[in-house]
Amino acid sequence: MKERLFDKLGITSDRTKDITKHISLSFVYKAGSILGNFLLVPLTIGYLDTNNYGVWLLITSFVGWFTFFDIGLGHGLRNKFTEAKATDDNHLIRSYVSSAYFSMGFISLGLIALFLIANPFINWSSVFNTTGSINRELTVLMLIVFVCFCTQLVLKLITSIYTADLQPSKQDLINFLTQMLSVALIFIITQTSESSLLLFGIVFSLIPVSILLGFSLLSFSTKYKEYRPSFKFFDKKHVSEVFGLGIKFFVIQVSGVVIYSTDNMIITQLFSPAEVVPYNIAFKYFSIITIG
Repeated sequence: MKERLFDKLGITSDRTKDITKHISLSFVYKAGSILGNFLLVPLTIGYLDTNNYGVWLLITSFVGWFTFFDIGLGHGLRNKFTEAKATDDNHLIRSYVSSAYFSMGFISLGLIALFLIANPFINWSSVFNTTGSINRELTVLMLIVFVCFCTQLVLKLITSIYTADLQPSKQDLINFLTQMLSVALIFIITQTSESSLLLFGIVFSLIPVSILLGFSLLSFSTKYKEYRPSFKFFDKKHVSEVFGLGIKFFVIQVSGVVIYSTDNMIITQLFSPAEVVPYNIAFKYFSIITIG
């Protein structure tokens, strides 16, 4: 059926067929991710109360601000990987991959170290404008969420490799599996435990890390075995090349963070975490247009 469809559309190139296949799969995975995202809302509100759900949305927004610490390395790796792939220079590809992974690893470890020092001195209840009774819980939760986030910064580099290798649907597959597994596990904890922001945050934070780790281990053990990161292939020169290109994307990333991640903090400071929920749900509906 697939081959007949390609014939009718006049698609004969193997590369074009491959791209068409991945674009089609991306549509399916994105639709599934949207569905999973909306299914999570009633499940989460049912498990947490409105105020705690608002706090969770604030935590994810706050941590999202640190996405710019990847300084565009993922985007830079994607483009440099493509250039080296076009010349079949596998040694250069591995050097770019290794340099990007270890650079991001050093950045993530530095962020975690700084956060470990600062976290005990931050009054998260004041930051999120919520009751002081959950400040201790928030201190523990913020540490777990932040460590998982920094780990994701490293593991997400595999999605840049997928895109560079003309397999963009795999990134959408990862997002789809993350959403579906989140729905399943959140449903399970709603049936088996009492409401707990800490438990919810731990489960929600570990899911994407686990899926990205699984995809990374599988990919570097099979198809991308020859590109597996190794410290002996780390090269400062290639870090500079990847960073030089990535810094241009960095400016765009910072702009995106400011535009899309500050709304929740403004709302909670002017009103309360509970008021973040109706805004966020409405935003989810309007975001369907943007995704389209």
